[in-house]
Amino acid sequence: MSETAGPPLRRPAGWLALVLLYGCATAAPPMSAWQQGQQQLRTGHITEARRAFERELHMHPDNLQARYNLALLLHDLGHANEAARLYQENLNIGWHFPTAINLAQYLRAQKKTDAAEKLLHETARRSAHEATPWYLLGDIADEQGRPELAGDYYRRALLADPANGYAHLRLAMFQSRRAIDDRGISEGRKALRLLPECAPCWRDYGDILARSGAREQALAAYQRSLAIQPDVDTRRRLIELWRAAGETEKANRLQRALDIWISQHADAG
Repeated sequence: MSETAGPPLRRPAGWLALVLLYGCATAAPPMSAWQQGQQQLRTGHITEARRAFERELHMHPDNLQARYNLALLLHDLGHANEAARLYQENLNIGWHFPTAINLAQYLRAQKKTDAAEKLLHETARRSAHEATPWYLLGDIADEQGRPELAGDYYRRALLADPANGYAHLRLAMFQSRRAIDDRGISEGRKALRLLPECAPCWRDYGDILARSGAREQALAAYQRSLAIQPDVDTRRRLIELWRAAGETEKANRLQRALDIWISQHADAG
């Protein structure tokens, strides 16, 4: 042994216990029911996510986001009435913007239009910089044949949030249906500058262009939509437009390809 090596190192008493305690302290804490629900939702384990959110609400009934997520799950599972009850419970406890929007949409679906409008006006009052309640009010007014009021609501949506691409698109579609201004083309372009990867938005813009007679641009918009996300309805629009353009052979070829795809994906048609 070297003379400079010195005596063997002596660890202090309790050293092992200290290490073990440190290891325990730095280990990841167990996930809460809320965290478990979020994780299960991200990984597509719907039943497990539902149970986790239910546990979370049993322990923390004031967790608005957990109740909202549970309501979304129930709605997706076909339990719309139960989802609506949870939305209403949320609003009884505290204000939650997405809850209010979803409950208003449920009320519209139930033909309870007055209640939906009242809730949307309250939502617009509480959330002054949100476009969504205004353009949903615009949709209702347009459906009821009140175009002047609808146009006012769509403009209010853009005043609330000029950077909301969906608000621009809603106004564009309204202008297209009503043949107002440039039939929605410029507002549609603004929407797509804000939402360049939104496949349904490109499809809607294609509809706007087709309605205005801009056939080539409409074809390009539908193709852009399909490049982002394949969709049966968009393919059908594309086929119809090819037929209208006299491109029968191309339309028939696309139709055969679509028929084969639908036969292989029974739920898609």
